[in-house]
Amino acid sequence: MTGMQRAAPAADAPVFDAAALDGLRAAFGARIGVLLDRTRAVIGERVAQMAPLAGEGPSRALGRLAHEVGGMAGQVGLARLGAAALALEALCEAGGAPEAVRDAADALAALSALSLEALPSA
Repeated sequence: MTGMQRAAPAADAPVFDAAALDGLRAAFGARIGVLLDRTRAVIGERVAQMAPLAGEGPSRALGRLAHEVGGMAGQVGLARLGAAALALEALCEAGGAPEAVRDAADALAALSALSLEALPSA
């Protein structure tokens, strides 16, 4: 299975799954807003760092950033963003074609904006 084949489930995943926050709300209580704000900021930073790397094609650094975004997104219920980030990571690990990597990174950046807007403040 190629990285592009793995990207397909991302379109089927919800942008935001509120149920994913239930456990975090129980664990963090009133501090959940701080966690979500920090997560929003870090995901935004990581996605911004991906842009120049994506222009160079697949790399270990780009794959690492995609892995971080995928993990953070999944923890807060941004399922579609998480799936897209992990698909980009897989493309990097497989040495995907530079154009495919750029396209996946561009799609991830657009999805990131939509996803972070959907993420509640608390």
